[in-house]
Amino acid sequence: MPTTARATAKRDLGHANRRRHPRVPVGLPVEVHLSGRVDALTVELSDIAAGGVRFRAPANDVTLGERARFMFVVAGSGACAAEGHITRINPGGEFIVELDKTSPAFRAFVSSLVV
Repeated sequence: MPTTARATAKRDLGHANRRRHPRVPVGLPVEVHLSGRVDALTVELSDIAAGGVRFRAPANDVTLGERARFMFVVAGSGACAAEGHITRINPGGEFIVELDKTSPAFRAFVSSLVV
């Protein structure tokens, strides 16, 4: 295997193994409250994991490091709330939030998805 191909394979393998928790597609509309903003941003919660979430917004109007809070209700589980910091912004309105606070209902909901 050529050196560049080997380096690419190692980089790709390393990237794939960085996730500590499995992601599950969700596709749920939620309101995200961002630090320092009065109005909430309505976005799609596109996938969810114990340690983070991926949102899709109509436009890229978030900032790296901004604090994000959100909540949704699951029948039988109650209010699933979480918050964290925006750690990555992708083209097309996608942004990633690494979670540092989650409610018991949020943790139970995510656990129920990962079987």
